[in-house]
Amino acid sequence: MTMQELRVLKDAAMCQPSRWRGSAAIAVLCCLAMSGCSNWMKAGMLQIRPFTGFNDVSTASLVHVDSTASGQTLALAQQLQQAYAAAQTTIEHTHGAGFKSPNVYVCASEACYAKYVMIADSSAETGQGGNTVILNAVRLLKNDSGLPIFTHELSHIFWFQHGQRCAPRWWLEGMAVASSGGGAEKVSDAQARQLLREGQAFQPALDNGCFNPAQRGSLSWAAYYRQAAMFVSYLRESAPRFAHALELMRQGENVGLALQTAYGQPVAELWEQWRKKEMVLAQ
Repeated sequence: MTMQELRVLKDAAMCQPSRWRGSAAIAVLCCLAMSGCSNWMKAGMLQIRPFTGFNDVSTASLVHVDSTASGQTLALAQQLQQAYAAAQTTIEHTHGAGFKSPNVYVCASEACYAKYVMIADSSAETGQGGNTVILNAVRLLKNDSGLPIFTHELSHIFWFQHGQRCAPRWWLEGMAVASSGGGAEKVSDAQARQLLREGQAFQPALDNGCFNPAQRGSLSWAAYYRQAAMFVSYLRESAPRFAHALELMRQGENVGLALQTAYGQPVAELWEQWRKKEMVLAQ
């Protein structure tokens, strides 16, 4: 799960015109005039909050574990340290470029996790401008999903570092699930197809993902993630076009235009072709 809906502090030009920059008082007054001010303030604090009470898994390790961790949580952190390089290679291969390795913090309690994330009932989040991954071992250990969820979060880290922080939610989550296998465990492809057959489908909105909600209709988040991943996988079947689209996105082109340029069709048409294909498979 990303924080892109709330990482828009630097984009809030309506609150911080150039002549006001550097004025904390004006920024606070402007924030107070807006809805969701407390969330904005929390997001800003999380960008600078130091991580305390963690131990390195090993010398010079990028994985840090809650100092109160039990044996199971310690084992999870060690597993992530051992699999880190392979997980990053997976994302670099599927996304078409390298990225800077983030620090990873494994919390052993809900209280620890809630201290560093926007959404306390999630299993993982990215933070601090694409430089950290925070994992909730309490939730990840229940279904042995630590490694796939970690890899999922690395996909979000990649796009943060490659300038797609406010990409449409379906794209960010679809790429993350399709590349990692984690994040939509509660809904299978077959179940997602059945939902399509019943008329329950996500919409591939191309709006700014920071300011606009995901268009998931009546779908659960797991079903939304699964359908988005299936659509991304469909696009990936045309490898040269998909690689071209990724290259354009890495260069700063928005998702909709990148896909339309690479495939020669609007995203809405590509989505409809995918939907029809899945409907046939659902029968």
